[in-house]
Amino acid sequence: MRRSINPMFASVAATAGLVLGGIALPAQASIPTDDLNPGEVTGVPASVPYSDEERVADWQELQFGLFLHWGVYSMFEGIYEGEVQTIGYPEQIKAWMDIPDEAYLAEAAQMTAENWDADAVCQTAADLGMKYVKITTKHHDGFAMWDTETTDYNVVEQTAFGQDPIAQLAEACNERDIELGFYFSIIDWTQHEAEPYQNRNPIPESMMPLIKDQLTELLTNYGPISELWFDMGGPTADQSERMVQWVNELQPNTVINSRVWNDKGDFEVGGDNRVHSDLRTGPWESILSIFPACWGYCSTYKADRSDSNILPKSQEAITSLVTVISGGGQFAYNIGPKGDGSFDPFDQQVLDNIGDWMDRHPSAITGAHATWFDVPDWGRVTANGSDLYLFVPSAEWEAGRVIGLSGLANGVEAVTIDGTETTLEAERAGLDLRVTLAGDAPDELMSVIKVSLDGEARIVPTETVALADGAAEITGDDVVGRLSPKGNGFTDLDGYVLNERATPVMLTLDISADEVTPEEEYRVTFGDRSVVLTGTELVEASITDLPLEAGAVGRVRIDYADPDYYADGLDLAGVTIAVTAASPSVTPTDVTFTDEPGTEDDTITVPAVEGVVYLIDGEIVDAGTHPGEGTVTVTAAAADGYVLAEGAATEWSHEFSTEPGEQPTDEPTGEPTDKPTDEPTDGASEDPTQDPTQDPTQDPTGDPTQAPTAPGTGLPDTGADVGIYTALAAALLLAGAAAALVARRRRA
Repeated sequence: MRRSINPMFASVAATAGLVLGGIALPAQASIPTDDLNPGEVTGVPASVPYSDEERVADWQELQFGLFLHWGVYSMFEGIYEGEVQTIGYPEQIKAWMDIPDEAYLAEAAQMTAENWDADAVCQTAADLGMKYVKITTKHHDGFAMWDTETTDYNVVEQTAFGQDPIAQLAEACNERDIELGFYFSIIDWTQHEAEPYQNRNPIPESMMPLIKDQLTELLTNYGPISELWFDMGGPTADQSERMVQWVNELQPNTVINSRVWNDKGDFEVGGDNRVHSDLRTGPWESILSIFPACWGYCSTYKADRSDSNILPKSQEAITSLVTVISGGGQFAYNIGPKGDGSFDPFDQQVLDNIGDWMDRHPSAITGAHATWFDVPDWGRVTANGSDLYLFVPSAEWEAGRVIGLSGLANGVEAVTIDGTETTLEAERAGLDLRVTLAGDAPDELMSVIKVSLDGEARIVPTETVALADGAAEITGDDVVGRLSPKGNGFTDLDGYVLNERATPVMLTLDISADEVTPEEEYRVTFGDRSVVLTGTELVEASITDLPLEAGAVGRVRIDYADPDYYADGLDLAGVTIAVTAASPSVTPTDVTFTDEPGTEDDTITVPAVEGVVYLIDGEIVDAGTHPGEGTVTVTAAAADGYVLAEGAATEWSHEFSTEPGEQPTDEPTGEPTDKPTDEPTDGASEDPTQDPTQDPTQDPTGDPTQAPTAPGTGLPDTGADVGIYTALAAALLLAGAAAALVARRRRA
């Protein structure tokens, strides 16, 4: 037996009634999307939404940012005393080349930063369509790039520049509505021994006050900070928790990356230069340096700045940007400024190329979302409102090649090369769109095709299973796992079901799993309804009363109700979702009879109720007002695909009056709704001093007495004026002549 759980009342699931479970259904294959047609089916939204947490969603909307690694290490350019650094990143040259403190400070003293221009940096970001700039406030060397009171090992006191570049950057970005983010190294080589191979040093507890004071300065003195990007170290869970707490207390809207460690951050980062090619649900960020072996500036063999490399580097950057945004992530592109604060001309040219491409395709990335479409073999897809954007790399563009997109539920209004009036040949095979490429690749960096739709993009996923004879089973590959931002499991399991009927249905879900944790709490969501169940309930209870409209696809989602960390993978395996459909029940609304003196204005008002058919004297009628005459009986029946609710009223009768002023009478249709009573009505006059159990003809002592009467009348003396009763009687007679009466007969 399965317990029946209605997701509208999930909080009382434990008290729900029992229904039969364990329904055996034949395995069903997903439906071919080319067998369906646009307009015949309503798909689910194609865009992947942002986080439900507002501050995280605000950060996700930034999408694309500029990452800057700049510090004393930039002065060395990956070379120390004429020897090229061959191991490790150049920003860690102090440890890799074993540079003494005195030599490091001597180089710092030569740092004039004469070409540093915070306005130019922020304007470059704006020109590229970037929405945020993130800069290293302190790297592993422990050198603070802001005016700090926590140490004299800082840019103001130790460099020839002698200014606070963080303050300058904050002001410049604020003027351009560019958000500011801070990189902050947890490890600090001034506080412990350097270990550059792993950089996962345990954090001495003695360091925590310094970290707190430095974070306090950064989050107090520079305005709103969109992102705090911690890096490296091996803090304990308690230390991670405290760092997060300090940030939250100082700036609650600042989001924190996963490198605060111990699953305490707001978004996942993963490894350096990792560009995930798959769709990952939940917030995550990919960071890529223009030269992956150099985050800080380097002028060695690790950075090929030949002219012939400009185009490949530009293509690499744009391909990575498209891949990350279409995969649901955030993209931060890193440039290491020189020691003088300027961008290398090569690096600037690559940035300019990105900006030009963004100008040519202003809506393909900015404001666009990842989609639930399968990643195609020819490129990537984003959605922005009622437009889809298909990204085709130059290497994939071949005249005459047909590229396809399966499961598009919308009508297509136009297919053009984005940014031009040039149309491409396109055809539909059911819900599948097929576009024929023509000519040479229109954009050497990344070609973009714009598909204009008749509304916001909707999809019928290729894994969708149709109801057959009122049942379906979603199992095997049709249960779609949504990859965690960590990439090591699924945070969500999705199943899709199609109602091919011409009428709505009410669904019941019975879920089974080969592996489930009995005491874990899971959430099952269908449309806008959800229910939280323990693992035991998940595989034993039936989830009922889930509406699915005619010709619509519905999504069943299973995830953790309250995970310890948002990116934790589900512990479920071998999930099957059995779906059964029933006709929805409907309740007819009462018919209204309006009976005026005479016959000209007598009417019957029939309400409009979905799933209900009304009949007047056996003839089906439309909703609205109909003439009334004689004795009329109105009945209600369920339309095809619906059933009447138990106990619903289905018959109403009335006899219309025929003469002016004549009191109408209703023909009895069942048990009377009003019974005669001698009990006083709520409006009856009552003596507040009178005992309700006392006979009014008997005094309180029990002796029979004659009730006093008013002089000249036979009415009991109540103290009221007789004229009032006369007026009331007259009013009642007039009201009765124009009464609108309704009599109802309810089904047994």
